[in-house]
Amino acid sequence: MEYARAALASGLAAFLLVVVMSFLSSGGRIYIAEVDWAKANSMNYEEAQKYLVQRSRSITRWESLKNGISYSAFWVSALADWVLYFLVGFVSCVFYRKLSRSDRTPDSAPSSSANLL
Repeated sequence: MEYARAALASGLAAFLLVVVMSFLSSGGRIYIAEVDWAKANSMNYEEAQKYLVQRSRSITRWESLKNGISYSAFWVSALADWVLYFLVGFVSCVFYRKLSRSDRTPDSAPSSSANLL
């Protein structure tokens, strides 16, 4: 039962982390007009930056997340992140449980008579 609770807690925490991290790492700019990359590469940095900004628009984190959901790469990345977070959480729970039990000795276990005092 201990492993089931650790797995449930780790799975839920991993899911929440994936959702929050996906939202926080999204946003930015998208290109709405075709970009001539040869032209952009021939410009100096400031000119190229202005050229690219003219052909793009800002998007919110929510728009970026909605656009990303339709791509399989988004889901593959989310699954890989979830597995990593789950494994770290699960191993941490199991390791913590093993450490907390190894500190107990039969002499240090609370007795029922101690509660009467």
